Amino acid sequence: MTEKVDPKEYEAAWESVLDCVDGMKEEFSWSKDVIAKMLRELAEKVESEEG
Repeated sequence: MTEKVDPKEYEAAWESVLDCVDGMKEEFSWSKDVIAKMLRELAEKVESEEG
C-alpha cells in the first residue's frame, strides 16, 4: 500500500477530520471522564488479578 498521497488532499482531509472532532468535543467532554474511569477500573482489576 504505497499509494502516493497528494499533500493538499491529505491536508484537506485532516482539516475535515479536525472540524468533525471540534464538533464532537462538547459531546465527548463527558465521555472522557467516563472512559478515564473505565480505564482506571480496568487497571485496578488487572492489578488485583496479577497480585
